[in-house]
Amino acid sequence: MIEEIIEEYGNIYDYIKQEFFLNNKYTEALEFIEKEGNPADIEFWGLLAQIHFVMGNQNYGEGNFGLALDHFYEITKIMPYWAVVYNSIGLTYLKLEDYENAVENFNKSIELSGNTYAHAFYNLGYLYFKQGDTEKAYEYRNKACELEPENDYSEYNII
Repeated sequence: MIEEIIEEYGNIYDYIKQEFFLNNKYTEALEFIEKEGNPADIEFWGLLAQIHFVMGNQNYGEGNFGLALDHFYEITKIMPYWAVVYNSIGLTYLKLEDYENAVENFNKSIELSGNTYAHAFYNLGYLYFKQGDTEKAYEYRNKACELEPENDYSEYNII
C-alpha cells in the first residue's frame, strides 16, 4: 500500500495532507503518520506538530480542555521553541481558570518570540483584567497595540 501511495502522491506526507486534512480526518492522520511516517524525515515532525495543533484547537473549541492540553504539550516535545503553542497552552489554562499556569505559558510565549508576539501580550492583559489588576491589564494590552497597531485590541473592551 505504501508503495502505491508514494507512486501516486510522491510521499506519504502529501497523501496525509490530501486524504486526511482536506477531509478533516485528523485522528486518522495522526494514526497514519505515527504508523507509517519516518522520524528521520524533517517533514514528519512538521506535519506531526501541525496535526497536534489542529486537534488541540479543535478540542479547545469543543471545550475539551484536557485533550487540548495533551495535544499542545505534544507539540512542545517536537517544537519546544514555537511561541504560538505556548500561547495556546496559556489560553487553555485561562479557560480552566488556572491563572498561574496561564501566566507561565503566556510569559514563555512572549520570551520565545523575543517580546514580539502581540497575542500573548494581549492574552496576558486579559488575564490580569479578569483578576482585577487593571494596571497590568493596561500595560499588556498597550504593548499588544504597540506591536500590532493594525489590530484594534481595544475593540474587545477588556479594559
